[in-house]
Amino acid sequence: KGMKEEYETLLKSYENVSDEAERVRKVLEAARQERQELAAKVRSHEAVRHEAERQAEDAQKEVESVKDKMRKFAKTKQQKILELEEENERLREEQEKSVTKRDNAALKAEAERLQDEAGALKAELEATKAERDSLEQQIEDLKEQLTHTVERNQEMSETPLNHAAVIEEVVTVQRSDTIMTTTERVERKETQENQIVAATETHSLHAEADRTDNDQTLVETREIGAEKELWHEREAELQAELASLKQDLQETKERASLFEKCLLECKEREKGLSE
Repeated sequence: KGMKEEYETLLKSYENVSDEAERVRKVLEAARQERQELAAKVRSHEAVRHEAERQAEDAQKEVESVKDKMRKFAKTKQQKILELEEENERLREEQEKSVTKRDNAALKAEAERLQDEAGALKAELEATKAERDSLEQQIEDLKEQLTHTVERNQEMSETPLNHAAVIEEVVTVQRSDTIMTTTERVERKETQENQIVAATETHSLHAEADRTDNDQTLVETREIGAEKELWHEREAELQAELASLKQDLQETKERASLFEKCLLECKEREKGLSE
């Protein structure tokens, strides 16, 4: 009975061991399959890795090729840029030389023009000064003529008074002669007929002479008035001419001042161009 129990125990142990061995076998089988799957996966991953590495290498080669092309392109472009810059610099220098030549020619022409203009202004200024001097001399001459005219007018104004006094004196004398002649004719009624006739003829001659003197005096007075009027007109003309000459002299002075200013500006511009 004890052996039977022991046998049963051993049998159970064996069964347990068999079960455990089966379980271990299954576990090992599962582990083997899992290991195979893992190995397959590893191989697959390795292939993928190799493919990725190959693609990465190809990509790197492509990148290097592109970089090399870019370096060559950049070098070519840089060389082209340098050539263009050199060409541009050469053209700019040529253009500057051309512009400088044109500017120098223009400045030279401008300087010559300014010199000619300055010479013309100098000549015109000298002519203006000469004209001014001539106008001043004309003004002085006109002033002298005007002074002479005023003095002559004053003399003419005094002359009619003196002449009127002379006329009055002549008329008085003539009246005295007439009265004396009449008295003598009354007193000499007893004289002979020929004496009366002679006295009458003498009186007629005196009267005719008086009328002639009166007419001559009137004519002279009219002539003096006309001459005085002419002198007044001449004085007015001289005054107007003097005012006109003064105006011309003022304009001439202004023109001379303007010419001097223009001449100074021309000299300054010429000096600036020469600098």
